[in-house]
Amino acid sequence: MVRRWRSLFIVLLLALGLTACSRVQPVMNMDNYPIPAGLTMKQIQNDIIAAGSQLGWTIVPQKPGQMIGTLYLRSHKAEVTIRYNQKLYSIIYLDSSNLNYKDGQIHPKYNQWVRNLNKYINQNLHAH
Repeated sequence: MVRRWRSLFIVLLLALGLTACSRVQPVMNMDNYPIPAGLTMKQIQNDIIAAGSQLGWTIVPQKPGQMIGTLYLRSHKAEVTIRYNQKLYSIIYLDSSNLNYKDGQIHPKYNQWVRNLNKYINQNLHAH
């Protein structure tokens, strides 16, 4: 009986350890995604801004080929740099609040939000 309780205790400790580990994961950047040929820089910019606004992101142009995207959800803030030209675009981590960022690790929700942003950008760019 003692052996069974000891085994159960070890299994519970391992499960708790795995759960704690999943609270952060490596920051996901979306590097060098292709853009369909024939789009102007203005079309690309407009498609990216529209994709962001569909998901609650505020996308603000900084200079040609670069924008800053910011998402506020509850008490969380995620900020990305979006770089693009007529061939490729990238979404790169810039800053965050209340997402447990440390040493290249972040709350998994951040990566989910960036994956969704990437998906919507890609859909908008390919809708022409």
